[in-house]
Amino acid sequence: MSVNLHKKYFGDKTKNKKNRPFKYQLDLYEKGRRRREIIDNLVVHPNDSAEDKKAKAKRAETIRAKREFELNTSKHGFTSTLRRRGSFIEYFKKLENSKVAENTIENWTKTRKHILKFANEKITFEEIDRVWLEEFFKHLRLKLAINSARTYFANVRETLKQAYKDKIIDENPCIHIKVIPPEEKEMTYLTEEEIQKLFATKSNSPEVKRAFLFECCTGIRISDIKNLKWENFKGNRLFFKQIKTGQREQLYLNEDALKLLGERGKGTDSVFQLSSHTASINRAIKVWVKKAGIDKRITTHIGRHTFATLLITQGVDIYGVRKLMGHKDLRSTQKYAKFIDQEQEKAVNSLPKYNFDNF
Repeated sequence: MSVNLHKKYFGDKTKNKKNRPFKYQLDLYEKGRRRREIIDNLVVHPNDSAEDKKAKAKRAETIRAKREFELNTSKHGFTSTLRRRGSFIEYFKKLENSKVAENTIENWTKTRKHILKFANEKITFEEIDRVWLEEFFKHLRLKLAINSARTYFANVRETLKQAYKDKIIDENPCIHIKVIPPEEKEMTYLTEEEIQKLFATKSNSPEVKRAFLFECCTGIRISDIKNLKWENFKGNRLFFKQIKTGQREQLYLNEDALKLLGERGKGTDSVFQLSSHTASINRAIKVWVKKAGIDKRITTHIGRHTFATLLITQGVDIYGVRKLMGHKDLRSTQKYAKFIDQEQEKAVNSLPKYNFDNF
């Protein structure tokens, strides 16, 4: 990679070059191809003194040498100023478009909108440092609940981590940021009695009813349920690839889950005819749950919570639950065990209180 310096004259072309101003032009050559860059902030005028012209020529040569160094070091694995001045938003959008799961894409889109509200679409990697990140997180906390703020901030962290891997930045500024722990929420789930109520209650969206109850019986995410084809089923087993993790799963189906499948279709046909928008499915669930007389905020993901908590209450050990839920990390499964411990404590404390006066 070589960079050469040339003069780019402008102004009245009828005049001799000696009487016309010029800017310095960088000609960048790589593998026989040429690219040009103009040094806009360095103009040489005809009436400049010889000393000024010499100083400007020296400055132009310094810029040329620095540019050549940047391009060559970038070629050998170092980041360049040009890359650091690249658009953070454009890079973020590329990662956003690479996501598959609907809820993940939605989270990334919302994150990008918050970045644009806080900064602007011209923000570069150079501008994002520890102070910017801390201020951005404060911005999120003013607008959102802690767990939502953490989710959106995690998308920014992932983007910067990937930018570091791609050698766009020399250091990931997120390594200096302390992560605020998530706020523990009371986990919602359905009891066996409530599930039975839902089986007995008609829904305005029969496919949503069938899909949600199938989730309660299998723990499969709604994003994967939408994607199921009849060819995924062999006897009483289901073979599929998780959209969220990319893991291949093999799941045994009990009698209830098999009944919910209904009449078998062609191999490539979808098993469940559902809206592509999870929000639409959640609205149908809300109406159906209210009709069943259940006073809980139920969304598609609660079916998965229900499956896990019912497994643990039936005595399935934490490792078995992890396998059935398709969790990569055991910590994702342990939250259910902690929840059941709390329920057991409530149950014990609900026993009759005895009189110890004459003990």
